Amino acid sequence: MNKLKQDNLNTIDLSWWIIVILGLLTAIGPLATDMYLPAFPQISQDLAGYGNGAAQITLTVWFIGLAIGQFTSGPISDRYGRRAPLFLGMLLFTLGSAGCAIFSNFYLFCLCRLLSSLGGSTAMVVPRAMVRDIATGKRGIKIMAQLALVGAIVPIAAPTLGGLIVAKFPWRVLFWIMTIYGFLGTVSVIIMLPDTLPIKYRIQSSIRSILWRYIRIVQEPVFSSNTLITSFGLFMIFAYLSGTPDILSNVMHFSKLQLALWFGINSAVIASCNQLNGILINKFKPSFLTNCAVNVAFIVSILFIILCFLPLPHNWLGIILVCSPIVIIMGCLGFIFPNCTIFAFTLHGRKIGSASALLGTIQFILGALSSWIMGLLPQDNMLYVAIGVFIGVLGFFLCNLWRQYATCKIISKMQERVNKGNNNFDRLIKDLK
Repeated sequence: MNKLKQDNLNTIDLSWWIIVILGLLTAIGPLATDMYLPAFPQISQDLAGYGNGAAQITLTVWFIGLAIGQFTSGPISDRYGRRAPLFLGMLLFTLGSAGCAIFSNFYLFCLCRLLSSLGGSTAMVVPRAMVRDIATGKRGIKIMAQLALVGAIVPIAAPTLGGLIVAKFPWRVLFWIMTIYGFLGTVSVIIMLPDTLPIKYRIQSSIRSILWRYIRIVQEPVFSSNTLITSFGLFMIFAYLSGTPDILSNVMHFSKLQLALWFGINSAVIASCNQLNGILINKFKPSFLTNCAVNVAFIVSILFIILCFLPLPHNWLGIILVCSPIVIIMGCLGFIFPNCTIFAFTLHGRKIGSASALLGTIQFILGALSSWIMGLLPQDNMLYVAIGVFIGVLGFFLCNLWRQYATCKIISKMQERVNKGNNNFDRLIKDLK
């Protein structure tokens, strides 16, 4: 049990401007996803010669790159610190985005999309690790919520901005904007970010030891259960992101601006509930808030499927009835993601880079699977989206039951040690609740 003892690695304070930078860096994933969603119809049309679902394939390639990149960037950041891998990743994202803006060949486009996702993955792993380097428990959740708020500004604006751009300019302009964003992020890492992992805590590892470290992390049930909760949450999000653009545009006749506003509303709901969660944890236990959000999402996902079978009116009332379950579930994810992320990291302070990488890899493996499946299905019926959403919600509902069992079991073991006079586990017990 001594291996469960965790300490914050240093006393660096994350100033507000550092949180802003980290938030903007973590927003690269949503930016590179949400901004070009309004352009899916044009991308599918321009790349139609490469088969059906060409736009969905580019999204799947992006998710695969994020999964692979996060798997490797975590151990690299544990060995070489947080700052250097983040800089190199941002540079690769910038170059890959420029390639997407330049190349017209579908396969070269996908290759550049893959390279940009491999680089962008570091911006999703390293900031989470930097937060955990500094804080755990409620303080960690609050910082994660602040980071998410800043990071949400970009994805809220991205769909609207993307819709406005593709309405007047070629869709490749979107990737030039991503290139500029990546360049500014690269410069900010060089000039403004400290390294939160002291040299004495960096892990010198071989490939074999890295793999064994991953195995040990994934065998820990608190990490695995919370990671799968967030991963099935992303499965649900990617089912929605992959399935709805063509349906809303071609079946429900959304304009490009309306489509952009719709994605922006959902991003705003997640961000708002994320901040509400940061306020409510002062009064309620994070575990209680997580359980409530999971249960609400499960009930609403069932209602979503039922609504798709009902003869709804072909007007704005029908659209609101069909789309409102997605908004409610998105709000629930605003509670689930920050809480379960911190829960997953609680017992892995010295291996936080690897834990963050493994969490992100599992998330985007399920995300890539979801977007690939949705790309194979007909893009003319919201029922398929509802089923994809339900599968994701059912997954994190079942994993939440596992999380409760695993957490109670580990707390019970820690409490036994506390009762024997070992007070090192008091803070961990509080953090897990």
